[in-house]
Amino acid sequence: MIETPKNENSTEQTEAAKLTFDKILSEAQQIRDELALQIHLGKMEAQDEFANLDINYEDFKAKSKEILKSAEETGGELGDAAKAGLKVAVNEFKKGYERIKNLL
Repeated sequence: MIETPKNENSTEQTEAAKLTFDKILSEAQQIRDELALQIHLGKMEAQDEFANLDINYEDFKAKSKEILKSAEETGGELGDAAKAGLKVAVNEFKKGYERIKNLL
């Protein structure tokens, strides 16, 4: 069997390609790890924001029914102002829930 001499240039190219591949793979792993952490923290942030918003939302729902009833009984500008205030508040809750949805 005749041995052919190894081409040193070919070996160097193979090693260079492996180093480049390993570097790219390492960079991809680092990006992946950072994303995993950001997703985890984002979920925790969303959970905290949801909990805070939800407590206030339940309280708002209970009180808003009473306020709306009083506003309808009162009528006039005061009643209209109360209804407008409730509409602003409920839209803020909606925006809050949409913001949380976008975090996920």
